[in-house]
Amino acid sequence: MSFYVIPGVIGGFIFSLILGFIAAHLLTGGNIVTRGNVILYRRPDFVEPTVATTPLPTETTLQVTAPIETPEPTSVETLPHGLLAEWTSPPADYPGFDPLDVESDRIVPAMQPVDDSYFDDAVFIGNSILGMQMLTGKIKNATYYTRNSLQVKSYFTNQIRVQGGAQMTIPEALDKYKYKKVYLMLGVNEMSWPNKDALKSMFANVVKNLIEKQPDAIIYVQSVMPVAAFLDEKASGPTNKLVQEMNRMILEVCEEQGVWFLNAAEALYDENGVLPQNSSNDGIHFNAATVQLWDDYLRTHAIPIEILDQHQ
Repeated sequence: MSFYVIPGVIGGFIFSLILGFIAAHLLTGGNIVTRGNVILYRRPDFVEPTVATTPLPTETTLQVTAPIETPEPTSVETLPHGLLAEWTSPPADYPGFDPLDVESDRIVPAMQPVDDSYFDDAVFIGNSILGMQMLTGKIKNATYYTRNSLQVKSYFTNQIRVQGGAQMTIPEALDKYKYKKVYLMLGVNEMSWPNKDALKSMFANVVKNLIEKQPDAIIYVQSVMPVAAFLDEKASGPTNKLVQEMNRMILEVCEEQGVWFLNAAEALYDENGVLPQNSSNDGIHFNAATVQLWDDYLRTHAIPIEILDQHQ
């Protein structure tokens, strides 16, 4: 008899427990939650703990970070002739008209003016027009190798007087003495030559010799200077038309050989593109006042060897 009573009591207890949970649920609005075979009760304000998860993005937005801007280096203005703008000066406004009217990176621009010490290590080579500069000009500390009627073909053969009174050719003198600046002035005595190609070749040979003998020097080739208007009316001899033809040829040689063309003629023209009146007795060789204009041009068109060395 007891065998049947005990299970019935136990079963009744369990059944009563279930009814109690159901009643609590109905009275409180709670939830019945099971965990495996166990029935749990939780209050209406109970929040089931959850594990935080990162939701997958529904759309991917690519964010591009702008590059950090770095300031550009300060640009240095370099002019077509390769010299820095800070070395130069505004071009002089000469009163006359220069018929040459060309641009080239081998024409010396207006530079910061130099004093006459610039010419301490300079040599001037040329004909009798250059000789007049030596005699009446103000640049007295330079060396001058001049000879009347000197031409490109006699440059290699005619002797000149050098330091100490010795006689030797110009190439021999350039072997013996070294300079930092070389000024060449030839061309007025060669204007009547009919073979211009031969003239250009000979002129180039002279320039090549200067480069060979003075490799560390700045080499300037000076323009042929204008002549007086009355010479234009003559059938022979130098004329301003021939001056321009000669200067264009000399400029070509300078461009081909990589030396500097010094257009000193632009400082001596009048408004008609000829040598002003009262500048010369014979129309070719200048008086002292005109030479002074020439000297001033040299002082304001001089490339300091130090800055040229740094640039190269």
